[in-house]
Amino acid sequence: MSFDLAATFALLGAVMALLVWDRLRYDVVAAGALVVAVAVGVVPADKAFVGFSDDIVILVASALVVSAAIERSGIVDRLVSPLARRLDTTPKQVVLLAGLVAALSAVMKNIGALAIFLPVALQVARRHGHSPARLLMPLSFASLLGGIVTMVGTSPNIIVSRVRADLTGEPFGMFSFAPLGLTLSVLGVAFLAFGWRLLPLNRDTGSDQPFSVSDYTAEARLPPASPFVNKTVDDLEDASDGEASVCAIVREGGRRYTPAGHWWLFADDIVVLRCDATVLKRLVTLARLEVPGAEPSPQGGQGQDEIVVEEAVVTEGSPLIGATAQELRLRDHFGLTLVALSRRGRPVRQRLRHTPLYKGDLVVF
Repeated sequence: MSFDLAATFALLGAVMALLVWDRLRYDVVAAGALVVAVAVGVVPADKAFVGFSDDIVILVASALVVSAAIERSGIVDRLVSPLARRLDTTPKQVVLLAGLVAALSAVMKNIGALAIFLPVALQVARRHGHSPARLLMPLSFASLLGGIVTMVGTSPNIIVSRVRADLTGEPFGMFSFAPLGLTLSVLGVAFLAFGWRLLPLNRDTGSDQPFSVSDYTAEARLPPASPFVNKTVDDLEDASDGEASVCAIVREGGRRYTPAGHWWLFADDIVVLRCDATVLKRLVTLARLEVPGAEPSPQGGQGQDEIVVEEAVVTEGSPLIGATAQELRLRDHFGLTLVALSRRGRPVRQRLRHTPLYKGDLVVF
């Protein structure tokens, strides 16, 4: 075995070991591997960055941009929400969600399509009181099936097309895979309509507990421009299709009230909501609510259209444990604002910025 071949296998083995070890970022591992390959002579120095000019890199990067755009647009949530209330049986839920995931996976990265529909699946399962395991595995299969319909659905299709171009001089077209891919996708979704019953029954006995996320407690200000000013609490809750509840109103310099459904909402009220993250995001947009502290930074920080909402969990050993958002000054140090908090089903009765964080808390920043 030549030195170059032995060095190549050793380098690939080291890369795989580091990726499995998962202590270093994958991009750091890749960049380090490239540096080592150049240093030992496996890769010529003048060819080190040729890969960045490859068409595959551009295609994959473009697909990721499209995936992010669809995810952040909220289009999927607006399309699925009216239908979700009518999905009263598991076969209907599997067919609709799996079919949509397969269709979306054909025009964007299939992993991105799956990520978009995971919160929808969890919300549907929670609303109908059954295990998310009935939906999550079918969605995973559907994303794989939909990804083979077009060349951009999954990265291997792009790579195979490039190999064919090198061998024959003609790559696959955008829809060259479509006849076989569409056939397999339709048959696959049809099978999933009843095949979900083959999933292990013990999935319904609590093994999916990590997915049983309690509702968040969130605070939002009702600005004067909101369409729900001078409307009732019932009107605001009805706008969320009954999936959000107003558990308190803070007004008059910080006094906290527990409202009835007929209470009127006034400009600058702070409404304390109980709902999941997906419903919260939709309600904030619909009612034009403002999250206290999430305004753009006066030092030239992010604009309102650049604000991103992320969920996280406070893990053991986190420096957040025992401190409040106000004490941590998250916005000053990291540009973060605590939007919502979920604590294992227990209601949060303090203002969010005054609530100490504990291990296991689910937070939205």
